[in-house]
Amino acid sequence: MKFHHFLFLILVLFFSKISWGQKNSTNFILKDSLQYNFSLDGIHDFDDLEKKLNNEGYYFYTSTLIKKDSLDSYIINSSIKTNIVCIKNIPRKVQQIFKTKSESLYIVPKEISKWMQKINNDFDKKGESFSEIKLINHTLENDTLFCNLHIQQSNKRYIDKTIIKGYDRFPKRFLKHYIATKKPFSKELLNTTEQKINQLNFAKNTKKPAVLFTKDSTHLYLYIDRVKANKLDALLGFSNSEGSNKIRFNGYVDISLTNTLHKGETFAFKWNNTGEDQQEIDLNIDNPYIFNSPINAGYHLNIFRRDSTFVNTLHEFSIGYRPHYKHLINTYYHTEHSSTLNSFNSNILEYSKNIYGIQYTYKELNNFGIPKSKVQLDFGLGTKKNQTVNTQQQTFKSDLIYSIEINPINHIYLENRNAYLRSPNKNINELYRTGGATTMRGFLEQSIIAHLYNYANIEYRYFTNIASYIYGFSDIGYFKNINQENNLLSFGLGYTMGIPSGLLKISYAVGKNQNTTFNLNNGLFHINFVTIF
Repeated sequence: MKFHHFLFLILVLFFSKISWGQKNSTNFILKDSLQYNFSLDGIHDFDDLEKKLNNEGYYFYTSTLIKKDSLDSYIINSSIKTNIVCIKNIPRKVQQIFKTKSESLYIVPKEISKWMQKINNDFDKKGESFSEIKLINHTLENDTLFCNLHIQQSNKRYIDKTIIKGYDRFPKRFLKHYIATKKPFSKELLNTTEQKINQLNFAKNTKKPAVLFTKDSTHLYLYIDRVKANKLDALLGFSNSEGSNKIRFNGYVDISLTNTLHKGETFAFKWNNTGEDQQEIDLNIDNPYIFNSPINAGYHLNIFRRDSTFVNTLHEFSIGYRPHYKHLINTYYHTEHSSTLNSFNSNILEYSKNIYGIQYTYKELNNFGIPKSKVQLDFGLGTKKNQTVNTQQQTFKSDLIYSIEINPINHIYLENRNAYLRSPNKNINELYRTGGATTMRGFLEQSIIAHLYNYANIEYRYFTNIASYIYGFSDIGYFKNINQENNLLSFGLGYTMGIPSGLLKISYAVGKNQNTTFNLNNGLFHINFVTIF
């Protein structure tokens, strides 16, 4: 049985993929010039053969099928090879895609599929996913094939309705403003929608989005499950007091409630006792897409008390907007007041300040809801008032995270944080406070006071299973306050274990400054249990 093939058509259909199973074995026998110039590497069936012949310019060939028992043998003959394809009558809309004014194109056969796919992608982005693109009117002259480009544009398709399967109470405000599917339908829209859901910490995809096409409508189906995102984080730490054998305790309780009201909101409360006569209360509220608008609203309260010396109270109100699902731009108003209780230190004075600022955040989460990469930049400008003088202040903060996956078992985690308070006069009670298990490990919680700092956390993580890993770390930083500068360094080991109810974190860290040496007896041992509910 003989089949004559005249290959002159390249047709790209967006939602068409033909596949079949083949029980018989297939054998290909090349004749004429093919047996010298054509390789069968990577060819498993006749479909593979047609694609490769097409890519290499063999548009004219014959194939003879010989069946014997369970063996199908194809004898392929071709004596003509096309080296160049000339595509004529290229319309203006296609010229714009390739930023050219030429109505014709000379192209090698292997590049045609890429060229056609780029045209198809452009129509797809416009919602014209069912447009027909093909080459017609073929003429062969020597080794050049001349043809015309023909495009039959389809009507634009828009997502008319989005149906969620699984999580029926998925926040409608997120569906409207975050997922934002009221757009022309395209394959890119499906992929982006899936990625957006993956970046949420309170929901996940159970399978890929699907589309139902009818004559007059296009329905998008999202398969989403709710994810437990509430966290209770408790940390207990203890160490030896310097110059004594007494054990010193410190710790905190941190609770975060996310999407409890099915609005995508976050309520976070922290109480922190460093064990050094310091206490802190911190409250954060984040309410995305308030009143079903594209605006995010936030509130931050912080109260810090240092023994019987001073109390700082901070309020911050923010308004934000997401130009992209990974990007957030916030503007904020920050007001702060410090009251002295019983201090004779001339560097501790009562003050009040008002700061206006802008913050930019880029964040990408991995499959476990942990930042894979993050860029956060914060600039503030305002005025500080005290009993004697009013001064202008500028603030800058940054937080950079990057996680490198060498392979599924070995990871490297990098984080860098910076802060700078620029002011002609600074008080100790307004400086930044850092140090502890989540910042500079090997040092007590909030024991490092500075108006300028720059430190890095470096971790090597070895995963024992999908949710547990052993890690070694080093933290290195530069800190400067009113009276001194410090170069700090710490090393340590830790283990994070995933358990059914959350995470158990154990670590041991030893820190030093430029004037001391490492002393294992002064190391800090931390046990951190995070319950997820």
